[in-house]
Amino acid sequence: MAFGGNKQSFNCPSCLASVFIACRNISHERMTCQVRNLVHDVVEQGCRDEEWTSTAGAKKCSRCQVFIQKIDGCNRIQCHYGAHICWICLAAFNDSGTTYSHLSGSWGSF
Repeated sequence: MAFGGNKQSFNCPSCLASVFIACRNISHERMTCQVRNLVHDVVEQGCRDEEWTSTAGAKKCSRCQVFIQKIDGCNRIQCHYGAHICWICLAAFNDSGTTYSHLSGSWGSF
């Protein structure tokens, strides 16, 4: 299919979608192809993260946003960066003693 002039997009005759010629994606006016691809990649990664967290039972650390996962044991989790996390409510603490006090006081056990 030939395109004339300075057209940046065309309408597909089959589905009527507006397609951006340079990157062959649905038209993304006021956004360069590079920016559109970056945004799309971030959204795609977010979807994959959500899918993984639901199947793996993972959550994000409330302090640093790194994914944490509880395999077994008590409800105190320590993230990669040192925060002590209550697995039940995701409250973050600086040490394990405070975390255990919270678990005992708020939830009745560890």
